[in-house]
Amino acid sequence: MDNQKIEESKKKEVNPIFRKWLRLLHIVFSLTWLGFLICLSLLIFFRPDPSSGVELRYINTIIHRMDTTLMAFTPLASLITGILLCWKTRWGFFRYWWVIVKLTLTIAITIISIIYLGPVSPNLVEISGKLGLSALTDETYMHYFTRLTIFNPINISLFLFMAYISQFKPWGKRK
Repeated sequence: MDNQKIEESKKKEVNPIFRKWLRLLHIVFSLTWLGFLICLSLLIFFRPDPSSGVELRYINTIIHRMDTTLMAFTPLASLITGILLCWKTRWGFFRYWWVIVKLTLTIAITIISIIYLGPVSPNLVEISGKLGLSALTDETYMHYFTRLTIFNPINISLFLFMAYISQFKPWGKRK
């Protein structure tokens, strides 16, 4: 019975070269995603205090452009390559606890980022464009900016946790 399962498992796997390229793409997309999160944190926490509304809008425009180019693509690409790796390798979707946790966290972070953080950067640009430097005292602007300052470090922490479980695979097979 076990030999039959092993043979069926081998039939669904992709060839080793394709699997390596798929894993490489998954790592590249994941690292790009992490790199964006780190750059965003640096921009949020170490940005100089803007001296004009134009500077504030410029900073927000940088955040927005990074958001619409990198964050619109890399989490989804990482998720798709991760799903393909689960589907076409021996890890599977539900065989190992670490895969289940990583897949669940990736899906959750992606959805939360789209729903909760998606409107943040365009609203920061819009409000700072309308109000200039006084946006820094605007309640709505500060609400959106606070979303970034709170969620981004959480996002980085969860991402690093996923990297940890990918490398060390702390939980065994499901029974």
